[in-house]
Amino acid sequence: MIVVEHHHEVLPHWAAFRSTQPSAPRLLTLDHHTDTSRPFRRYLRRQARAQNQVLSNSMEQALSRELVAQLDHTDPLTIEAAMDTLGNDEHVVAAIGADIIQSAFVIAHNAADTNQDIYLEHKIICRGVDEYHHAGRIRPQPNNVLEADFLAKRLQDFDDIVRTLDEPLLREAPFILDIDLDYFNTLRAVRPDAPELIRTLAKEASLLTVATEPTYVTHCAVEPNLTWTQLLAELKTLLDIGD
Repeated sequence: MIVVEHHHEVLPHWAAFRSTQPSAPRLLTLDHHTDTSRPFRRYLRRQARAQNQVLSNSMEQALSRELVAQLDHTDPLTIEAAMDTLGNDEHVVAAIGADIIQSAFVIAHNAADTNQDIYLEHKIICRGVDEYHHAGRIRPQPNNVLEADFLAKRLQDFDDIVRTLDEPLLREAPFILDIDLDYFNTLRAVRPDAPELIRTLAKEASLLTVATEPTYVTHCAVEPNLTWTQLLAELKTLLDIGD
């Protein structure tokens, strides 16, 4: 298990693993947010403001692609150089653009379900968590996000899409399992009654990365006083990973 603080800091570790492989692995990521924002968008907008410029969407896209093109998984210096300017929700798209990962399968609290067309265009499939009705509002269900039946349904959704494209099913090819601790909004969430599938996924994964994101753990929590240190300790116990 590789543990980082800010989520984009996984990128050098993904790149180091990619450099040992004949082709890019896939990514299975569990997160509160999808973390699929345009790479370097904050940096580019700060630069534009500092120069009293206004970036059009097309110009920002072009500049983003230029910066992503500078990433080379065979040259760690290019990855490290990006760490100061890459945002903590911009690493997934950057990794796909740089051939560090082949595609991303995202389970997130704030994700809208995406279809085959989105996958063909962006190489990303997103699925949300379960929802429930409370006080007239629809809310994310925070407690079952590691339960075997929940994960199995989401994995089936992913496989249904790639199967139609004659691609290997998610777990039939090398994949990285990536977990942002803000995926767990209660302590109960990291103590599943049926933990078999998440344990199996952790064992099957070629690489396991975890982002602690302390600020977002606190911000996203629905349980008072939840901390990343609690969640990390619980996750290690769940997956039987020592210090």
